[in-house]
Amino acid sequence: MQAANECANSEFDTIVLDSADWFEKLIEQALREENFKTDYGKGAIEIDRRFGKLLEQFDACIEAGKTVVVICHQEIRKAEDVAGNTWDQIKPKLSKRVCERLLEWSDIVLHMKREDFIRTEEGEFGRKKGIATTTGRRILCSESHPSFVAKTRYELPAIMDASDDEVITLLKGN
Repeated sequence: MQAANECANSEFDTIVLDSADWFEKLIEQALREENFKTDYGKGAIEIDRRFGKLLEQFDACIEAGKTVVVICHQEIRKAEDVAGNTWDQIKPKLSKRVCERLLEWSDIVLHMKREDFIRTEEGEFGRKKGIATTTGRRILCSESHPSFVAKTRYELPAIMDASDDEVITLLKGN
């Protein structure tokens, strides 16, 4: 928190939090050390409140002209629509409250993945089988998909090559 506070007045142009899920673990650890009563959902509320304080500090950094990048590991969770259909979806590895807060606060949420595809081959007994393979290229997705979360409040391509230097320029322009 102190580092985030100092960043607003620093000479740096970009502030990176690596990673949000580990920061949430630090908050949990601090609550244990403080003997904070976490029963009846009070712990989740306090973690969300403290994470919100960090985002307020990041808002001050943004107001000072800084770019704020928040990195987060991912996990697979069940997603459900109003009709009761469920599927697996990749989301940030955060508690539900903190995840929703961070997704709402962020202007751009990118999902990075390998470019994979399924190649079809003839299998035994005339059956076709799918072989998963990859180009090895890493891509950034800026639009949500049923299998992952992404968003942007700016005009960005839906898919970008993560190794392309133009991506950095494009993102800094927004």
